[in-house]
Amino acid sequence: TRRAQAYGVVGAALMSASALSPPIGETLIKKWGFSSLYLAACLSAAVAFVLMWTTRRRLLLPSKDQHTSGISYRKLIKDRSLFCVLLSTLIFAHCQSTVINFVALLAISRHSLSGPFFTYTFATAIFFLLAFANRIDRLGKRLFLRLSYPLLVLGLFLIPATLGGDFASLTAVMFGAALGLLFPVHNALAADHGSISEKAGVMSLFTATYDTGFVTGAMVSGWVAQQLGLDQLFVLTSALALGGFFGVLLAPINPQHSGNYQ
Repeated sequence: TRRAQAYGVVGAALMSASALSPPIGETLIKKWGFSSLYLAACLSAAVAFVLMWTTRRRLLLPSKDQHTSGISYRKLIKDRSLFCVLLSTLIFAHCQSTVINFVALLAISRHSLSGPFFTYTFATAIFFLLAFANRIDRLGKRLFLRLSYPLLVLGLFLIPATLGGDFASLTAVMFGAALGLLFPVHNALAADHGSISEKAGVMSLFTATYDTGFVTGAMVSGWVAQQLGLDQLFVLTSALALGGFFGVLLAPINPQHSGNYQ
């Protein structure tokens, strides 16, 4: 399958939106005020709705006969392989959210700008999403999962030491490469689980887990930053990523042999 390649394109679109939204938003606010920002967001949502409505007949979806009336989430979570993928997803999303929410505050405390860091991060992530996602399908998702985590660990650990300095761009490139590889890997691994009738349940669990990581990255990391400071926050987050790395090394992630699946 080409799941990783497909999610690489989706990830590139999301990263592009994340990269373009701040400068576009700042321009709108400066010229027409905050109301224009929310008006632009509403128009964007309307355009997305129209686009999906006009292309709905071209979407290739399973027939209704392939879906069962109910999905047992308890049964899905009991699959150790899927559970390990979801746990790794939670850690990855938490780390990603921590950087997005707190690098700007760290930069302010250093009397520097966070813009260059995010520019390098998102540019690198988009490059890896488009250039390497097809290799993930060909060479193996678990291999790339284990190879990408060290980049995440190092990127997080070096942020406090390098932000605002000469090596900040190198740290941003490492973190961006981790984003560009881990996003399609986790999506594709989750999509590998479950029969056709269970795919919707599997991916809803995955999405809920990914979103939960963004919530904990804001709330829990905010509490840690308040108690220990921003520098220690990134050190502890890198330790969490290191735990995720050792977890995926030992985890029985093997969707081809997980219960009543494909």
